[in-house]
Amino acid sequence: MTILAGGRRSAIYKALSQLISIAVLGGNADLKLDLLGFPDKCRLFGLRKSLYNVMKKETFIKSAIVQGETCILKDLYNIETSYKIMPDGIWQYSNNKFGINFSQFLIEQNNIQQ
Repeated sequence: MTILAGGRRSAIYKALSQLISIAVLGGNADLKLDLLGFPDKCRLFGLRKSLYNVMKKETFIKSAIVQGETCILKDLYNIETSYKIMPDGIWQYSNNKFGINFSQFLIEQNNIQQ
């Protein structure tokens, strides 16, 4: 049962993550979500991060707020992950016990990316 549950979580994450990436980054006329404002995109970042965390058996996101041009996600332990739209794309950054981590928000392919 555990194997089935993990497979189901992974499949759901991959499918929804691809849809969220398309909605946030645009590029699909059928979805017609290119006009989403940044607060809406911030909530989608939060949903995507929560799904990823659940799949990895980590805590889920409890809030997604916009401050200026930065989306701040906060988990149950008040650990923050931020997203910012830059000229070369959308970047995620977080400050944790290992230092500051930067990564670019990418459209999901067949492998799991964060």
